[in-house]
Amino acid sequence: MSFIKNIKELKEKYAFKYLEAFGSFSTPISFNIFDEKLFLLNFGYRNKFSGNLKIYNLKNNELLDTYKLNENPIVVEKFENRKLIIVKHLKQGIFLFDLKTGKEELFIKGEKFLKPTSILIDNEKIYITDVFQHRIKIFTKQGILIKEIDLRGKAEFPNVIRKIKDKFMFLTLGKRIFYPEYSSGFINPSVIYYLDGEGIIPFDNGLQNIFPFTDFIDIENNILLLTRHYLYKISFDKEIIFRIDLNKIIFDYKYAKPFFYKLLINKENAYLLERRISNKIHKILIKNTF
Repeated sequence: MSFIKNIKELKEKYAFKYLEAFGSFSTPISFNIFDEKLFLLNFGYRNKFSGNLKIYNLKNNELLDTYKLNENPIVVEKFENRKLIIVKHLKQGIFLFDLKTGKEELFIKGEKFLKPTSILIDNEKIYITDVFQHRIKIFTKQGILIKEIDLRGKAEFPNVIRKIKDKFMFLTLGKRIFYPEYSSGFINPSVIYYLDGEGIIPFDNGLQNIFPFTDFIDIENNILLLTRHYLYKISFDKEIIFRIDLNKIIFDYKYAKPFFYKLLINKENAYLLERRISNKIHKILIKNTF
């Protein structure tokens, strides 16, 4: 099925409704949503200033708390006992953040990583991707390393890992290194893979784009796939259902374009982190849309 369609027809057919944006944030790098709150990480500035964690009421975007974090955070995930797991940049390590006390403590030493980028907690296991080591590392909930999946020669730069339809699927950055905390640079086409026992199998969807795919998530037995500028919907049968140009719907710039880095679904809305133009999180209605 061809995804080349007139943007006006797409708007009418899929009723893609833009709701609102909130921000701007200083150096947004990632966010997560749980317990009716939005948890935003600001990266800070490399070798200069540490980042922070901001917590917002999801209903009205009211800022509830701000916590300064040591060094540069890049990923936040809910853990247990009112604690969060926060992944830090490069070899800084994995930390536990206590929402009761506002304090963080080292959970997994940074020497075990080169550049961790994504985390998935599934039952009693913690999966962490490491771009520079070309590995997916699996830990217990006590922080003990139990397995490493070596992706060298197979899926070199694992960036985002998710569990979709009981499969562990991960997104790579292609063949050249790309820093998501920056808003410049090109890269070879990135690919989705999934783990099949000890095997690494490509989810070949035929998508080719000079910009990397930055995030993906499942919705109604399909996959929403985010690039810097587009949102795709693809089926598990690898059919491209549609492609939407986010710049045409959210912005209308002739020259400079915003970059989209993070995608989350909460109830009937999609949330997208955008950088370069306004550093905001954009909220889009997806009920009866996809």
